[in-house]
Amino acid sequence: MKNCPNCKQEVSDEFHMCWNCSYDFLTKKVSGFIKNESSSAKREINCLRCSAEMTFKRNAAFQHTKIEGVDEDLHPMFNSDNNFDIYNCPKCGKLEFFTS
Repeated sequence: MKNCPNCKQEVSDEFHMCWNCSYDFLTKKVSGFIKNESSSAKREINCLRCSAEMTFKRNAAFQHTKIEGVDEDLHPMFNSDNNFDIYNCPKCGKLEFFTS
């Protein structure tokens, strides 16, 4: 395990990018596909599974990879222009994604 110099999170030696802040250990730069700020970060959302209050984790943009034959159907959902707010339930571990 190694510690990210940008956010201090532990990262497995197998990975060259920090899962928390997208710091790239090879280029020694933050790649920019994860944003830590969101306009909707103040939402109050309760978990649908256990009713606990969910915690805002981060805003992320999914990277789009073309998939032959399926791309036409999925492209609008995973368009690189779309950002998603990620919320986590601290009680049961459920994750929820919301378009921002």
